[in-house]
Amino acid sequence: GGCRTRKNMKRILFVHHISRIGGASFCLLNILKALDRGRFEPMVCLASEGPLADEIRRIGLRCIIFPSMSTFPYNRPLAEPSSMMSCIRIAMSLGGFARLLKTNSIDIVYLNNMMLWPYLRPAREAGCRTVLHVREHWPLNEHRRQLEAARSFAGKYADRIVAINSFSASMFSGLEERTEIVMDWSDVDARCAGPGLSDVLGEDMAGRKAFLFTGGFNRIKGALEVMKAFTSEIRDNDARLVVLGAVPLRSSGLKFRMKQVLDRLGYHDYHYQIQKALAADSRIVCRDAVYDFGRIAKESSGFLSWFTIPHANLALAECIMLGVPCLAADNEEAREYTGGGEYALLTPAGDYPAFRQALAAFASSPDLYRSKAAAGSPALRKMFDAGANAARLNELLAGL
Repeated sequence: GGCRTRKNMKRILFVHHISRIGGASFCLLNILKALDRGRFEPMVCLASEGPLADEIRRIGLRCIIFPSMSTFPYNRPLAEPSSMMSCIRIAMSLGGFARLLKTNSIDIVYLNNMMLWPYLRPAREAGCRTVLHVREHWPLNEHRRQLEAARSFAGKYADRIVAINSFSASMFSGLEERTEIVMDWSDVDARCAGPGLSDVLGEDMAGRKAFLFTGGFNRIKGALEVMKAFTSEIRDNDARLVVLGAVPLRSSGLKFRMKQVLDRLGYHDYHYQIQKALAADSRIVCRDAVYDFGRIAKESSGFLSWFTIPHANLALAECIMLGVPCLAADNEEAREYTGGGEYALLTPAGDYPAFRQALAAFASSPDLYRSKAAAGSPALRKMFDAGANAARLNELLAGL
């Protein structure tokens, strides 16, 4: 046996490589909740146990753990040791993935991000229909062979491609007839019942400035640059930078001491630089990610984002929907999500001095950028409307 087809009901396996709760995980949960359960029987395959697996089971769905799952390197040289190991792990896991599909009689395989593309072939060979959900922003002039390999596999083995925005769709030129743009819809209004700024910070923030950054300590989201810019440009002692999604960093032990020594020798570990930035400014407050973050955002003085590598920025769109002033790096997604820069302040990507200047201007004109966000809110709500995007996705799946 291959993948069997049941009358009037298709079994879909959603494949996702991590069990942390983050952007793609939130979006997967939204898809699972909006799926037409009269037509589809969803199951989820993850590489490990974790918060996402717990949440999937909480909503009543079966979760399969496939520990050997791996992802293709994302816009990195294949000669790097980590890239080679990823490719080896993928190759060794393909047979097990094919057996998993047959054992569970899967009809449709839904890969929840582009970097799972090698699993398209065993899915097709097992007799399944296939969907590749492209969430990435791969610059078209970088590591072209890897990108072409993904395109080639999609051309041969993907029945449909779901892209989260126009740029993601453009990465698969030549496959337009199979590609559908489905925005990662947002339930941001339902996420405003959580804690406020004073609750999160443990101090009364009434009448005080607090800027919100949701990128944790992530390098590609510009965590260090945002912290340093805040320290240098926001001089108000009562102001705060609230960093959500921050994972505690070890400040003792052999590894930490080695980072200290290397730093003195001129070799600067990124996370050690973050630790130094935090030690230098007690106004920067780190907290765990908060799913119900809407109230925090609305009570803040503004949302800060400075992606060092372009990719989708759903938090930017959500804050505009809530009428929150926003400052972000200028890239294709940011322009698509801000009406070409009309709804937020965009600053040139990769230009840190320009970002610092933009932050100073942003902080001094809160009413201007709040009014811009309010003006853009209706357009963004329409773009990210849950009903319209969920209907588009259900129709695409039904067509399989």
